[in-house]
Amino acid sequence: MCAKVVLFILSVTYAPWLAAAENPSGRVAFIRGREVFMADLRGGSLTQLTQDGLDKRDLRWSPDGRRLAFALKAGRGEALGRLAVMEVESRKTHSFLYRPASASVVGMNFIGELFWLDVRRIAITGGINPNNCEYVVLDAGTGEELTGAVGLCGSFSVSPDGQHVAYTCAPGVGAPETDWRQCVEFDREVRAYTPPSPRGRLLTDPVWSGDSSRIAVLEHDLQTTAKTVVIVSLDRQITRIPLPATFQVPMELRWVENRLTLRAEGTTFLVDSAAKALRSPGLDVEEAMQRQDRAKEEQRAARRRAIGLALKLGATREEDIGVYLPETDPGQ
Repeated sequence: MCAKVVLFILSVTYAPWLAAAENPSGRVAFIRGREVFMADLRGGSLTQLTQDGLDKRDLRWSPDGRRLAFALKAGRGEALGRLAVMEVESRKTHSFLYRPASASVVGMNFIGELFWLDVRRIAITGGINPNNCEYVVLDAGTGEELTGAVGLCGSFSVSPDGQHVAYTCAPGVGAPETDWRQCVEFDREVRAYTPPSPRGRLLTDPVWSGDSSRIAVLEHDLQTTAKTVVIVSLDRQITRIPLPATFQVPMELRWVENRLTLRAEGTTFLVDSAAKALRSPGLDVEEAMQRQDRAKEEQRAARRRAIGLALKLGATREEDIGVYLPETDPGQ
């Protein structure tokens, strides 16, 4: 099941490029040709990590910056895919087949997105059909499938602690047109919320609170045109906050230090779940939002600089660039 990847180390000085990049501490990994390279963002050397000639894609750093995961091209009829995990310091790499042809598993037709949940688990998503996708959690060491879920494509939202996933789902095959409401689920087939109206739709994907205890969605009743903020806790306690009839889409939900805000009609409101009403956010919430915005912009800028460096060093596709920024981005 496991295949070894041959490693080769090559060092090249590139300090002048780094000086221009002005990057923080961290590393960037990328694919040049068919091989994996790694660069230190504060100077040093460009290191070639592989020399095996295998097709690779989707480099992703583990949250601690010690390992790289990436997809390898599986042989024809061998499996849905092959994934590899490399210990960067020791250069040891192991790979495993994902869903060998002999397993006959019904689910995703291809591996789409690949990302780490924590240092021990990797998540992947892939399409089943144009509407539904599968989310699967794997053991990064063995490739064993730990859990998974099926929901609407693009709706999977992982909790900040990496322990839960929320997603939206549509009615099953054969549901009558008079009752085609969407729903929200947690983890594997745990129905968390279904709109009370048979014409209930969800305007947003689930948005997690910072403490990973709740999600929020916007609901739209197509029959009455009513719009509602819905907060659902992990133990499925539901709070519904009706919105003024004048509010129109687009609207945005955002958690700020475990307080929920709504951006609508050009104004930001604090969603008061206890009073089931909207109110002014207050100076403390506005300042917290500003801090959050600054941190996100610093993170985006640092990632842009790191990606620019990788492109200068020979990367050909941004999708095959993995950035590790311990100061601004402890995850991906």
